[in-house]
Amino acid sequence: MSFLPGRSFDFAVSARFAAQLVGLLSADPLPAATLLNVNCPAGEPQGIEVTRLGKRLYNDELRLVDEDGDGRRRYQIYGFEPSFEDEPGTDLAAVARRRISLTPVHFDLTDREGLGRLRDWDLEAMLRAAMTGAA
Repeated sequence: MSFLPGRSFDFAVSARFAAQLVGLLSADPLPAATLLNVNCPAGEPQGIEVTRLGKRLYNDELRLVDEDGDGRRRYQIYGFEPSFEDEPGTDLAAVARRRISLTPVHFDLTDREGLGRLRDWDLEAMLRAAMTGAA
């Protein structure tokens, strides 16, 4: 469970909600390998939504700080407060509207449709050409 920062954040509502959620998940677990991402807004929530992941936008910059005589460079990465794409149904939009968001997630990012397309390519021929220097 994560909490977005706020000036006078009271964890009481979020803590009670989390306890109830754990009880519900114990009685009715999510599928294997599924995680539940829970985000609570600062202060008292105005509701709750089941959401998908939103897209955070980072405005980072890369600055060359130093370069030594051997050509090695040292950089500093810095940025400003990230923003987000304000799309309805996302966790970021829900929290921005002071609502708790619940997003089921998993680690398998495989593009299932892409698997078939890649299998249609003659990858073995490409590898043979690369190995013989014909590529």
